Amino acid sequence: MEASKERASAVLGAGARGHAQRRAARLQQEEQAMQASVIQAQLRGRRERINPTAESNVRRARSEKDPAMQSAAYLEQHKIIPLLELLAQKLLIERPADPRAYLVGELQALHTVADPASPRHFFSDSDIETLFQMYSVASTRGLTAGQCREALDALGLQHVATPPAPVDLAAFKASIPAI
Repeated sequence: MEASKERASAVLGAGARGHAQRRAARLQQEEQAMQASVIQAQLRGRRERINPTAESNVRRARSEKDPAMQSAAYLEQHKIIPLLELLAQKLLIERPADPRAYLVGELQALHTVADPASPRHFFSDSDIETLFQMYSVASTRGLTAGQCREALDALGLQHVATPPAPVDLAAFKASIPAI
């Protein structure tokens, strides 16, 4: 009985060692295969970059001549999409009787502006006054430096310096970049 237990233990131990060895060999083989594919990809990539007739280079040259790609690059370079979005926002907010004349006027105004991304394009004077009043509810003397900072942040002006407190409406408007 004792001998059969030892024999069974030896067989199970050998099986466990064999399993561990097979698993280690499989993991090593997978690692070698991964390293080989990385080396092959690097060589293939280097050959592709050097060879002007390689498929990726031909595709890149073809896409540079593609009118759709050229159009997308033009729109991005000249920031046409943000301009159209700005004009559409203003048009929907104002709802003028003559939209074409309104858009012509807005484009002429934008043409003379130093900073087209100024918040003054999005917010009217009454909007800025309302924002000032919202932050100065508790104080009759004006905004504290913290309140002014929060109001400027609400306008998207994190880079603008906060004027010294107390900040009245005129100083608040003066701190907003003009159009």
